[in-house]
Order: sequence, then C-alpha cells, then structure tokens
Amino acid sequence: MNNKPRLLLYSLTIILLASLCACGNSGNGSPVEKTFDSDSINSISLKDPERALLLLDSAKLTRQIDDFEFNRLRSLIYFNGMDDANKALKYALDAYSLSSGCDNATTLLHLMDNIAHLYHIQGDYSRSIEFCTVGIKTAQDSVIPASEANLNLCLAQNLIMLHRKEEALSYFVKAIDILDAESREDNTYSASDDYAYALAVTTGALMNEGMTDEASHLLPRYEEAIDRLESKGDVPAGLADMRRASCYAMGAQLARLRGDADTASKLFSKLLSTKFAATPDACQLIIPHLFASGQYLEALKYLEKEKRS
Repeated sequence: MNNKPRLLLYSLTIILLASLCACGNSGNGSPVEKTFDSDSINSISLKDPERALLLLDSAKLTRQIDDFEFNRLRSLIYFNGMDDANKALKYALDAYSLSSGCDNATTLLHLMDNIAHLYHIQGDYSRSIEFCTVGIKTAQDSVIPASEANLNLCLAQNLIMLHRKEEALSYFVKAIDILDAESREDNTYSASDDYAYALAVTTGALMNEGMTDEASHLLPRYEEAIDRLESKGDVPAGLADMRRASCYAMGAQLARLRGDADTASKLFSKLLSTKFAATPDACQLIIPHLFASGQYLEALKYLEKEKRS
C-alpha cells in the first residue's frame, strides 16, 4: 500500500482540494478583506502549480490572506500540483502551528486529515495515528461526520500497515457506515464518491492483507455505492466510470485469488469495456491481471503505454 494506485491518489487529491475555505483572520488578529479567491488556487494548482504559488505569494504580500491560510494552501499546491509530499507536510504543519486562531472547525479538520494522510504516505504511521485520534475527537465534538469518517479511514489504513488487522477492520467499518449515511442524505455527488472511495480503499487494503472473504463481501456494496453515485445530478464526467473500472479490477483479482478463473476473466472483460480502460491511468488496473494470467507480452504493451504517458 506504500505505492498507491493513481486511482486512489486521484481521490486523495479530490479530498485535499475540497478543503479550500478561509478562516478569515489576519496574522495580527484583525479581519482580512477577502479579495483573494482561494478557488482560483483550486482551479489551477494541478495544471499550473507554479502560477498558483505566484498567486499565493502575491496574496500574502498584499495581505489578502493570513499566515495560516498561506501555509495551508501552499501545502495543497505542493501535494496536488507538484507531488512533493515532504514540502506539503512541512507547510501543513506550519499551518497547524498557527491554527489556534482558526474558528472554522471544518477547515481545521481538513488540515488535520491532510497531515494524517501525508504522514501515512511517508510511512510515519505513529504520527499519522496521533493526528487521526485527535481529529476524530474534534470531529465528534463539532458534529462533522464526514471528517470523522475520513479520519477513521486513515486510522484504519495505518493500523493495517502495522498488522493490526481486526482493529483496522473495525475502523474501516465505522468510516464506510458513516459515509453511507451521509451519501443517502446528500443530493450532491461528493458524499457518494467519498463513500465509494472509502469502500475501494477498504476492499483493497483487506485484499492486500489476505482477508479475501471480508474483501469479497464488500464488492456488492461497492457496486451499489457506484450506482448511487451515478444517480446524482452533478457527477463529473468519467468519475463513476473510473470507480466502476476499479470495482471490476478488484473483483477480478479477488476471483483469481479464490481460484475462480472464469469469473476473473468475465470481470476483466467488463473492466476493458469501460471508457476509463482506454486511459493511461487504467494501466495499473489492467497489468496485474495480464501478468497473473500469463499474458506477458500484452502486459508489456500496457507497461510501455504507461511509460509513454
């Protein structure tokens, strides 16, 4: 799990980008007049991170944002646009050290979730667990279920890496149950996608740890979550298709682990029928099946395709 598929990293990016909202206090404690639009950072941080940094520096020089906001957004740019987890963590921790003046619980919880995930990516599971634990308590006190679920999910990922499987499973279940309830009540796509993502992470983690029965039992729920996602009115193009491709890939891998080659082949064919399968990012879903089934030349073709991208 240290080398996450791009599919999961893409979802993590969505989660990180979702936290762009300001606390609204300047470094000296006085209100800031917000002419700086943090959504502009959101919109360009992936495609043009250098420009996003320049905009952020300009906003800081003209005192349109405080030090907390500056460091928090800088962390997001380094992670989302530059794939630099070290700098992202540095600036996230700088922001956290200034968070005492932040009266927006949602913003603070997003920051804590980001830090926990960044520590997890770097393999510092103990520090990640510390932020998860404090964050979960903060989310419960603030009655923000989505943040509580995301932190439970990260906590479970840390525990699974520490081989505390049964304990991890209990936190995975907490996370997906909370997000299930949230997605039923929310008419927007984001809650349903968070739910589908949590199921994908949980299924993949259990499968990697050899808990194939537990992982297989989650697949029907994952498919239902994707159906729910598709029922929302504002779903970004290709998102549900990407999730479904992931579901087929994991289903094929689980079937193969159970020795059911026919089911694995059928699910792999369904994977190839998705639009996502034609994209370079799908290579990491396709190659494992080709390799496991002895289709080495075909696997090499996809590896070359991924290398070119």
